[in-house]
Order: sequence, then structure tokens, then C-alpha cells
Amino acid sequence: NAQDLANVAWACAKLVWAHHDLLGTVARDVRAKVADFSPQNVATTTWSFGALAIVHGPTMSALAAMVPSQVDAFGTQGLSNLAHGFAKQGICDIAAMDAIAEESAKSIEAFTNQEFAATAWAFAKLDLSPPHLIDAIVVELRRRISYLTPQDLAMLAWSFARFEGPACRRALDEIAWEVIRQVLYLAPQDLANISWAFATVGLENATMLHAIAEEVMKK
Repeated sequence: NAQDLANVAWACAKLVWAHHDLLGTVARDVRAKVADFSPQNVATTTWSFGALAIVHGPTMSALAAMVPSQVDAFGTQGLSNLAHGFAKQGICDIAAMDAIAEESAKSIEAFTNQEFAATAWAFAKLDLSPPHLIDAIVVELRRRISYLTPQDLAMLAWSFARFEGPACRRALDEIAWEVIRQVLYLAPQDLANISWAFATVGLENATMLHAIAEEVMKK
């Protein structure tokens, strides 16, 4: 049934077990039974296939088609998992992503830091910049920036570099000062992603760049 299929997909993703034949069978059954999937089943299965390296476009499209009618029932984790799963597979279903954006913008304050950063990353990865969602993310960034982890900051910096508009540049400037405060805890990949983000938009914060340079030489 739908719950069994979602559980099998989730288990494969958690174990990083990309068994082609098994996943092919699961994908086929998901398409056949997707109308019976609950919101949790849809979100779990979407996240799971997104986490795996095997692309299942028709299955992801079938899952995406379920999103608009169920969008108010996913909760923050489900919305984040959906966005992340579609982005990892490169599935840009406009109706699904619009629904996710609208619902996420309404409830952005309730997102965990990880959900917040992952959702921003997913829309940036798909080159989508829905104004109402971006505005909500920018406002929420100011409220919680001092509570974000180094990895959150790196994901958000990368995301804002791909979004458009002056508000995103201002958000990057705020991230720069938080990066300076947390620079000792940034991993090499985080340092690289943050540097790329600021270089991409041509935004130079000399104090931040000096702090990153010092940290890179240590690592």
C-alpha cells in the first residue's frame, strides 16, 4: 500500500542504498497508487527519491501533481522535504512549487533552521524566485540570523546569490557580519560556498573576506 511504498523509499534513502531494480519497482507502484498517498506519504517519498542518485522523472511528476490539492496538510517539514526532493531531482513543476512557495511564505516563522535554509536552497537550485516567498525569507532571516548554524549560513548565502533583487543583496550583507562572528566554525565547503556567493553578486565585504582568508589558511 501507499505507506509501505513510502517506508521502503525512505529506508533506501536513509541507508543510501540505490538498488536500481528495487527502486524501479517502487517507482512503478508509486505511479500506479499515487492517488492513495496521504500528504505524509507524498512528502516522504519525494524526499527519499530526491536523496537518491537515480532520477525517476515520471514518478516525481506524479508526486508533484498531488501537491496543490494537499498543500495545506504537509506542515513545515513536509513542505521543506518536498522542495528539497524536487530540487535534488531537478523537477520544476510550476504548480507544485507555486503551492509550496505560497504555503511556506505563510508559515515561514514555524520552520526549523534546517527547514528554512533547505527550502531557500531548493528554490534557488531550481532558479525560482517567487516574490512572496523571497520576501518572507528575507524578513525571517533578520529575526533568526544569530541562531543559524554555519551550514545554514552557507546554504542561505548560496541561495541569495541566485535569487534576484536588492533585498537579497541586503540579506547577503547581513549574512556577511554573521559569518565573521562564526568564521571559526565554518567547514572548508562552507567557506568556499560563501566566497562563491559573494563573488557571484560582486558584493565585497572586506572584513568578512579577510576573516575567511585567515580561516582558509588555517585549514
